[in-house]
Amino acid sequence: MNLIPVIDLMQGQVVRAVRGNRQAYRPIESPLCHSSDPVAVAGILCRHCATRRLYVADLDALSGRPAQSEVLRTLLQAMPGLELWLDAGFANADAYDVSTNDVNSDIGIGLRLDLPIGPVRIDYGIPMQSDKANDSSGRFNFNIGYQF
Repeated sequence: MNLIPVIDLMQGQVVRAVRGNRQAYRPIESPLCHSSDPVAVAGILCRHCATRRLYVADLDALSGRPAQSEVLRTLLQAMPGLELWLDAGFANADAYDVSTNDVNSDIGIGLRLDLPIGPVRIDYGIPMQSDKANDSSGRFNFNIGYQF
């Protein structure tokens, strides 16, 4: 089982979220860490969970205020190799418009190998329809990725 620690950032500090009532959010107090500094909290949580992944909710950006870019930059510089999952809201409103007009279907076969370097994927797919995005010929896809 993989644990992914989560921190909520507000105004440069890690806060304790309380049922979505952002006015009640206060800097976190925890027996694990006696600080609300994002680098300190993230480091302790990642060590405690034995992970290099961290989910960060930028509550400022989610509330329509400027993203906490400097805090995130400092966090990434302090923790090289960190796999950061960032929730900062929508980049643009059109990204949420899900349309099925440009959906394409393929059929194919794939091979997955779980190796010590990570999963290796080899796929061959053939489009079920030809259009401006897909010709009628098949394609190979090769990928080496992270294990989740």
